[in-house]
Amino acid sequence: MARMTARTGQIRDRMTMAGYRGLKAAAQLSRRPDESDRRYVFIVGMQRSGTTTLVRVFERDFRTRVFQEHSRLSDQDADRNIRLNPLPDVERALRPVRAPIVVLKPLVETQKTPLLLDRFEPSLAIWCYRHYLEVAQSNIRQFGDRGGKNNLRPIVRRDRTNWRAELVPDDVQETVDRLFSEEMPQLDAAALFWWVRNRLLFDLGLDEDPRVQMLSFDRFVTDPRQAMVDIYERLGVAYPRNEVTAAVDAGVARPNPEKAFAEEIYQLCESLWEDLKAAERLS
Repeated sequence: MARMTARTGQIRDRMTMAGYRGLKAAAQLSRRPDESDRRYVFIVGMQRSGTTTLVRVFERDFRTRVFQEHSRLSDQDADRNIRLNPLPDVERALRPVRAPIVVLKPLVETQKTPLLLDRFEPSLAIWCYRHYLEVAQSNIRQFGDRGGKNNLRPIVRRDRTNWRAELVPDDVQETVDRLFSEEMPQLDAAALFWWVRNRLLFDLGLDEDPRVQMLSFDRFVTDPRQAMVDIYERLGVAYPRNEVTAAVDAGVARPNPEKAFAEEIYQLCESLWEDLKAAERLS
């Protein structure tokens, strides 16, 4: 992979990130688009799991072009501008990109991760996961009702045009049908949705796919540099010399640790949490 030289660490620290992005884009103009020398990174998993911070880390690498959830790669989504455009259109939009590392954050397309990995090569999917209680509480704080039952209703309705209900396995569908009610607490609903989305890692066989790197929120905030070194090694490129992990805040608020869910939802989430940790140790 061609090197892009710049004293990026010192320069970045003297300007806003907006200015840094502009400088980075200008520098990349001197590089010809080269799809044969490009890596793709897909940040997938569950919302509120550290994905935004991971994006900020990648943005600080002078070699990257980062596409957030809302970007021209999803401008055909008339609803919320978050679903990716048809993949041939995404390919055409990415063709002129000059950065050697292209980072996308298609969280609502997590269920299509195998398709993305097959379509864009070479590529790496980073599966971000975080404890279910933290995610559930964060979802309710951030989205209110939209972080709870509203995420489950499309599954109950079997609305396969909605990303939440797309490619949901039969046994997951049956569990949601049985546990969902309009009277359930929003926190229970948010935790159950955490279970649905993180089950996809195993439902799709991604726990055994070498193109997938798992990243726990705890490991990311505790030792961000080593976490990113591991990611770059799996990606097959050198870790950047500048300190890209300055955006990681280890002092994040932790949730109330007491059990707060209906017993069956608690057991489902706790079992999956242990499976996720075991899968990361083996990845």
